[in-house]
Amino acid sequence: MGNNLPQADPKPKPQPTTKPASVQSTGLSKVRGTPNKAQSLSLHLKQASTIGVFTFKDYKLCNFPVEIFQLKNLRTLDLSRNCIVQVPPEIAAFQSLRALTLHTNQIEQLPDDIGLCKRLEILNLSNNRLATLPETFLSLKSLKSLELSNNLFPSFPISLTFLPNIAIIDLSYNNISELPVCMADLNAHELNISTNSITSLPIEMANCPYLKVLKVENNRLKLEGIPTEILTVSKISLLKVEGNLFSQTEFQTKKGYDKFEERYSASKSKSY
Repeated sequence: MGNNLPQADPKPKPQPTTKPASVQSTGLSKVRGTPNKAQSLSLHLKQASTIGVFTFKDYKLCNFPVEIFQLKNLRTLDLSRNCIVQVPPEIAAFQSLRALTLHTNQIEQLPDDIGLCKRLEILNLSNNRLATLPETFLSLKSLKSLELSNNLFPSFPISLTFLPNIAIIDLSYNNISELPVCMADLNAHELNISTNSITSLPIEMANCPYLKVLKVENNRLKLEGIPTEILTVSKISLLKVEGNLFSQTEFQTKKGYDKFEERYSASKSKSY
C-alpha cells in the first residue's frame, strides 16, 4: 500500500517590501526618528497645489523632493535647514516662482538653469558652501533681494552688477578681499559686505546710482582705504565701518565726513 499522506505545502517565500513612492523619491525613510515625514510631504504637496507655497524645513533632506516639480504654478519654495547639496536643473520648471529660500543647507553650486527663473524676486542662499555664481545669474532681471551671507565667496560676483531691480544684497561673512571697479554699475540700495577681508573700497562706489546703505564692519579697512568721494559725492547716508583698522573718532575727522553727516542727518529726519 503506497504512502498517500498529503504533502505539506511548500513554505511561502517572503514577499519583498516596497517603500511608498514618496519615500523612495525623497529619501525620507532614511531620516531617523521621523516616521511620518512621507505623510507630511504628501500633506504639504496637497496644500501647495492650492496656495502655491511649499515649505519643508528641518527634514534632513539631501535632495529636492521630485514630487514638487509637479507644482508648475509654485510661487514660494522654502527648503531651508536641510542637507541639500545641489539645486537640480529642474528648478527652471518653476516659471512662476517669486521667492526661493534655501538657507542653511550644504549647496556648493547653482545650475545654469537658475537663470531661467525669470520672475524670481527673493533668493536666500545664506549659510551654504557657495564660492561662485553661474554666468546665467545675470538673467534674473526681476531679483530684488539676495542673501548670500556665510558662504565661501573669495570675490564679489560681477554678475550682481547686471541686475537692474536688485535692492538688497547681503554678502557678509564670506572671504571677499577686494571689490571690482565695476561697482559703479551696482543698482542695489543696500549692500552688506561686513565680516570679510576687504582692505579698501573702490572710488567707483561713489557713483552707485541708488546705494544708500553700506555696511563694511569687521573688515581690514584702513582709513585711507575709504575714498573721500564716498563721503562727499555718493548717495550713501548710512555707512557702518566699526571693527576696522581705525577708530570711529578717526573716521569722523576724515576729510568729507561733514558732507556724509549732512546726508545721514537728512535721512534720519525723514524716517520720523
